[in-house]
This record gives sequence, C-alpha cells and structure tokens, in this order.
Amino acid sequence: RGDRVRDTVFTEPQRRKAVTEYMSPGATMTMSWVPTRPGNWLFHCHLIFHIDQALRLAAEEPGEIDGHEAGHAERDMAGLVMGVRVAPARGSVAQAGDPRAARKLRLFVDEKPNVFGNRPGFSFVLQEGDTPPARDSVRFPSSTVVVYRGEPTEITVINRTNGHSSTHWHGIELESFYDGVAGWSGAGSRVAPMLAPGDSFVVRMTPDRAGTFIYHTHSDETVQLSSGLYGALLVLEPGQQRDPNERLFLMGEGGPELTAVPFVNGTSTPQPIELTSGTTHRFRLINISTANPKNVRLLMDTLVQDWRPFAKDGAGLPAVQRAPRPARTILGPGETMDFEVKRDKPGVLMFEIVTGNPVTGNVQRIPVVVR
Repeated sequence: RGDRVRDTVFTEPQRRKAVTEYMSPGATMTMSWVPTRPGNWLFHCHLIFHIDQALRLAAEEPGEIDGHEAGHAERDMAGLVMGVRVAPARGSVAQAGDPRAARKLRLFVDEKPNVFGNRPGFSFVLQEGDTPPARDSVRFPSSTVVVYRGEPTEITVINRTNGHSSTHWHGIELESFYDGVAGWSGAGSRVAPMLAPGDSFVVRMTPDRAGTFIYHTHSDETVQLSSGLYGALLVLEPGQQRDPNERLFLMGEGGPELTAVPFVNGTSTPQPIELTSGTTHRFRLINISTANPKNVRLLMDTLVQDWRPFAKDGAGLPAVQRAPRPARTILGPGETMDFEVKRDKPGVLMFEIVTGNPVTGNVQRIPVVVR
C-alpha cells in the first residue's frame, strides 16, 4: 500500500486476503490474485456513485432498452467498473452440475410504500416455517442469512417489489452464474437475468470458508441499497451454532436522500449492547453504506480501549496482524471486519461510529454495558 510519498511493502507473513479495500484519496495498492472459477466477474469501486450510469462517456443509442430490462452491468453501470472474463483452464473437463442441496431457504425481496417520507423501504425477508411472510413485511435490518461451510445450499429469491431487482452475494466464492449481476454473471449464453416483479431465481452455493459476508441488491443501487436492501451473510463451520456472544454491527443508511441519517442494525438510534465480563465476544462489523467510510472506536470515557482483530472480508488475518491493538479502524463500503473484545470487569464503554469525515461527520455512540 502507498500514498503520495511512499510505499509500505508487506512481506509474505504480513500479507492478508481481501475482497474490498478502502482507499483514501491519493492512495495506491498492489495486489495479486489467481482466477479459480470460470465465468464473468466484476472489478469495481464500491462507492456506489462511482459506478453510476450518469458517468457513461457516450450516450445510449436511440431506442436502446432501459438497463432494468436488459444487462444491468453493461447498461446501468459506468465509471469505475471493469468486466473480467475468466476462461476455463486449458484441458479442463466440463464442470459437473450443481450438487444436491442439503439446505433450502426462501428469501423474499419486499417493498413497503412511504417508509422514508414518500419513498418506499425495501428489505430481504427470510421465510420462517411453512408460511411466507406478508407482502409488505419489510424489516430493518434485513434477515441475517446463515449458511455452513461445505454444505450445498439453495436459496430461492422471490421478488415481490414493484421494480426489477437482483441479489449479489458479496465476498463469498460461488459460481459466476449465481453471483448476482444481472445480464453479466455467468458465461456465454447462460447469463443471470434481472429479476422481474413476481419472478424468482434459485441461487446455489457451497461456501468454501466460514466468516462474515454481505448480500445486497445489484440493481438501482443508489435507491434500493440505501433504502434497506442489504443484509448480513454469515458462514458457520459445519454443525456450529451462532455464538450467543457475538455482536453484529450492520452499518448502512436510512433512506435514499443525500441527507439520510446513518443506520446501525436498521435504526438511527441503536440500543445499548450488553457484554459479559470475563467472556470473549466477537464483534462482526459490516459497512454496506453507499459511499461513506466508517471511523470506528471503542472507548471508555475518552480513552481508546484494546481489541484483537482476526478476520477481514471473511478471511482470517495472518498471525502477525492478530495481536491486540487499540480499538479503532476505518471500514470502507463493502468491507467486513471481525474483532474479539474481552473485558475483565463490569463497566460502561462506548462504541463510536463516525460516518464520513472523521472530524465533521455524523457521530453515533452506542453504549456497551459490561455486566
């Protein structure tokens, strides 16, 4: 990584994996990667306004179909976005079909009018039991989707909104056809469609690794994403239950207006967090705002406390980066980070999130009560 003046070179033991990397103005980065799955993929900025069709250099040809009806990636996205086609390895055999799903989920894309003033709210709602949720049952935050490493899983996504949609599984390895960029994901003539109102699409995945991920819309992102169409995607180890000592911080926005307040776990006024003294707690941090970085700190009074980082974008950090350190970090849009927090005695901390500029940005402080 570098800046305007110098580079920082990481030795092999210091190098970490990443899916999304926040870069401040003037920053540079060098990465290496090896394509392992054939198909069409996107390399793009996750500041949504940097991939907007308004950035297109040439006007659309007269009579062209609107991007919602055709290929979202090639018609509705422009600016800092690049298509990548990965061909099958030379001499590779035809890919086997999808394995039989051991687990099946139904995920509804729902819309409710007049949630943000006169603008609708959106959310993903998992079906629980035999009865689908009500059509206007938006919930903030969207349902947390839990899957298991190595377990073939089938997720049927049903669009009950008034517009087109698609669902991207951010940061997780899966086949290109299910990646969730309409009109692009897949290969050749087998390309994922935009999900029309009333239609459904079956997503199949077998997660390679456990960790903290995100799923979110990849259609009309400036409106749908900021209005709630995102959720946490957690991959657990086989047979593992969700840890009651984990704490999830899902950071987004409260509506499509530029003046919208930041949301944490679906609200602008999140409730206090409770911890147990002497117990190690896992903090899963997710920033899925449209454009704003989050400056995060864990404080006691004005003093920054310690925590132990152990994962980024669902990948474990190298040992040299897992040492306890001051509890502050910058989380860019599309990034996830995992930290361990352990307090030896009761007390009250403050989890501080500054959205945007670290000096002038919106400040949210969530009490952390250690009992």
